[in-house]
Amino acid sequence: MIEMLGQNGLLTALGVGIAVVFLLVMVSRVSARNKAARADEDAVAGQEAEPSSLTAGPVNDKGVVAAIAAAVNEYRKNNT
Repeated sequence: MIEMLGQNGLLTALGVGIAVVFLLVMVSRVSARNKAARADEDAVAGQEAEPSSLTAGPVNDKGVVAAIAAAVNEYRKNNT
């Protein structure tokens, strides 16, 4: 009985040790990637970016608004 408790204790300690080592490795890798991403972000922030069509803001084109309205009306007509 005592021998079995000793083996259980050893296996528990071994499992906890492996889990701690895994977590330490994972935290260190995530920290390293975070530092690399910040360094890359700082390098990119120094460059002036050109505005893209995706970030240009809302579109006030009447043709686009009409196409969206027609698509919504068609969807509502077919799916109600």
